[in-house]
Amino acid sequence: MEQLDTILNLLNEEVLIKEIDQPLELAVNSFIFELPEKMTYKEFNGIMASFYQHLNQHGLRITRKLSNADALNEVIWLIENHYRGYETHGYDGALFDALSQGEEGILLILERLTATIKSIERTKYIDFIISSTVDPSNWSLRKELVRTLLERFSYLFHPDVQKLPSEQLVPCLEDLLLIVGEFGNTLKYSSTGRP
Repeated sequence: MEQLDTILNLLNEEVLIKEIDQPLELAVNSFIFELPEKMTYKEFNGIMASFYQHLNQHGLRITRKLSNADALNEVIWLIENHYRGYETHGYDGALFDALSQGEEGILLILERLTATIKSIERTKYIDFIISSTVDPSNWSLRKELVRTLLERFSYLFHPDVQKLPSEQLVPCLEDLLLIVGEFGNTLKYSSTGRP
């Protein structure tokens, strides 16, 4: 099925690295900050907001220019909801890591924040590819894509999933595509989908 092949090619891990990961890594590597003699929450917030603005302007597929206040609000939300340190989590945990570990703590936070942003950007990209190539209202096409995925890549799916009728899995099309996309790079397959 040509449409499925197009989607899988666009969701290939090498494409995701080129489109999402590499630009973000280049932006991270070009970010420079000064570590204050005595770190306070204000300095911490300033570094985080500057870093987030830098990534938004230099590392995203669709760049954005944010005010300091908007950048700070967004980065605090990301940290609060996604940051996991070695023994801490959330904004308070990140602040603790920065205050107690200095530059090492800041670098850990920036690394974790970058991983979160990569994940978010990958999800947005994948959603865009799927929504722009598969009409969500075309039930029969979505059903055919599910059937073809299950046939071609049966070795990736649990036998209980394989037994389900295609109609029942149509709402899970995106998840099925993600599974195939994730393992498609590590497993070579023939035109029948067999490794």
